[in-house]
Amino acid sequence: MATLTKALDEAENRLGCKLADSFRETYTRTDRSDPNDLVLFHPVMFRNADGGVAVGTYGDELMVLRGEALFASDEMIAPSLAELVATERSGYDETRVVDVVCPFCGSIDAITIDTTGGARQTFVEDCASCCHPRVVHVDGDEVRVERA
Repeated sequence: MATLTKALDEAENRLGCKLADSFRETYTRTDRSDPNDLVLFHPVMFRNADGGVAVGTYGDELMVLRGEALFASDEMIAPSLAELVATERSGYDETRVVDVVCPFCGSIDAITIDTTGGARQTFVEDCASCCHPRVVHVDGDEVRVERA
């Protein structure tokens, strides 16, 4: 970690700007070899770009640190690296998609469950194929669908 901290210091000197402390802290704790959309460069690859510092890639886009916020093109993808890393690990929102069989028409349908509703919840959702209303029961990881 001391070597990485030194590399970040050298990047700041070379670029002529200070990296946000929150970025430095999260960067030193993040596994940059995780194969997902987020790829962080080693500090020797950091460079000035688009009014900030290019620090990695996000999909096919260059990721630029402006203050504490991270941008891909002109769109902010996260207010901080810590939030982006947490999002990459846990998913982009608090939903879960599951396949269910419609009790009316028998078609397999993907439904979205909002996990912020709790581990146990019941709601009504129409089938995407036959449009009949179905009652969806969620109990932890178990999802059961029945006729409304």
